[in-house]
Amino acid sequence: MGVVVVVDAKANSPRLRGYYRMKRLLSVIVGTMVLPAEAMAHPPFSISLIDGLLHPISGVHHLLAMIAVGVWAAQSGGRAVWAWPVCFIIIMVGGSAAASAGFSIPFVEPGILTSILVLGLMITFAAKLHIAAGAALIAVFALLHGYVHGVAYPIDGTIMQYLAGLILGTACLHAAGIAVAGFSRHIAAPWATQALGALTVLAGFGLLFTHA
Repeated sequence: MGVVVVVDAKANSPRLRGYYRMKRLLSVIVGTMVLPAEAMAHPPFSISLIDGLLHPISGVHHLLAMIAVGVWAAQSGGRAVWAWPVCFIIIMVGGSAAASAGFSIPFVEPGILTSILVLGLMITFAAKLHIAAGAALIAVFALLHGYVHGVAYPIDGTIMQYLAGLILGTACLHAAGIAVAGFSRHIAAPWATQALGALTVLAGFGLLFTHA
């Protein structure tokens, strides 16, 4: 007895494949972002892990900068899509460890506010930097953000759990930025990404004035 297989040609179109990939990515992001709530409801999860997971979204300045890194990386394309977020996370962890160990970095708060403005401008003007130059710029910002994360949590037996949560939370924000820029490109609306950059700049100025 023969078996007839019906193949929908439209299902294999590049547009639909891109749609399903984006849908899967967003599902992962949403699922990961609700993890803190699940962790709160189940005592076996470490409070330190939850603290690390929540800290990147506990301040608007961290939230804006980390999403902006993902947006700019996706907007730039190529190896920057993964290299820049990975660079940010690695240097951020180093900055957190340095702060927890008692090292001091000057001008942290002004530097963090500057990171929001610079990243927003890069997105607004769709600036293209060499991958190494972009990574160097992002590394400076990551060090400052990581330092603040580390100051918020002293060294003790749960520091590794805190850092694990911090890495996961930051990766989710980077992924959200990549997804937003990728969706804008998918619907042929790069202006939407640039508009998001302009809004980031405005938010950065707002934070600058409130901290003045």
